[in-house]
Amino acid sequence: HLVAAFGADNYHVWVNGFPLIDDGRLAPLGTYHARWTRGVYRISKSMLRSGANQVIAITVRNGGGYTDLFPQTLGDFEALTRASAKRTFMLNDFRLVTMVVFGLLAGFASVLIPTTGNRPFTIWLAILAWALTLRIAYYRWWDPPLGPEWLTIYYLAVSNLIPLAWFNFLDAWSGQGLPRARAMASGLYGVLMFGITLMILDSRLDGFLVADKLSQAFTVAMGCGAAGLLMWRALTMPSNRYWEVAVFSLVLTAMVIDASYEFVLQTNVGNLQFAQPFLMLAFLAAMIVLGSIPVSSDFAARSQSLPEENSPADTEL
Repeated sequence: HLVAAFGADNYHVWVNGFPLIDDGRLAPLGTYHARWTRGVYRISKSMLRSGANQVIAITVRNGGGYTDLFPQTLGDFEALTRASAKRTFMLNDFRLVTMVVFGLLAGFASVLIPTTGNRPFTIWLAILAWALTLRIAYYRWWDPPLGPEWLTIYYLAVSNLIPLAWFNFLDAWSGQGLPRARAMASGLYGVLMFGITLMILDSRLDGFLVADKLSQAFTVAMGCGAAGLLMWRALTMPSNRYWEVAVFSLVLTAMVIDASYEFVLQTNVGNLQFAQPFLMLAFLAAMIVLGSIPVSSDFAARSQSLPEENSPADTEL
């Protein structure tokens, strides 16, 4: 039995000339099945022979700047399944569930935009949820109609939109954000993506390596800026909103740590990736419990003016 692990867009594996993994295409433009982590593969007895056996893997990388090669694991099926169960769940089913949760939240926030009392807050909540949904969808988009250059630009665009949305969401949530902070952060994002687009289209592989570094630096900058803004606003926040401040602090800490590890050590820690859905739901739960979700006065007035059950209007009707 085999647990295959390659940092590639797609790969095929043969055992003694028999195909074991052959999802999608390798050429001329391969598909992206390897982005959705696979589990344990059973090697049929008919593929094996006495003595030495040969395992051949061919990888293809179109959408990134490099290929990661890891030691492949062979062993007993039950032992491999137990050892890799958590990793397989977190990188497959958990991602899928998270994408559905973020998608529902994005749709809910989009519907609330016309009725909210703090429209920038709801707009940036919707943008954040849509960005998170689209980034996870990138890993599930096995055969997109985009070329590798534009697919890379798409990934970097939604990945960089997430720290921007967190910063602007926090600035709008505070109710008294810094003057023109959201406009300046959005302008910086626009300049960054314009430069990244030119680099990727001019030299996709070398451009990706530089763009990836710039994206990590942008994430650190947005995280540190949001942390400073949060500390400044926490001093004047009402005491009943400390739960929201606590959740925001966890988000920003995980964001800065992850980006710093990638920037310095080229290691994907994934703290924010796996904790983000729980932290966002905890933040919204805190707002609902404390009654701090902004609703427009017109909407509230219309809601209060609706006839109650068994009211005279109902009786006459």
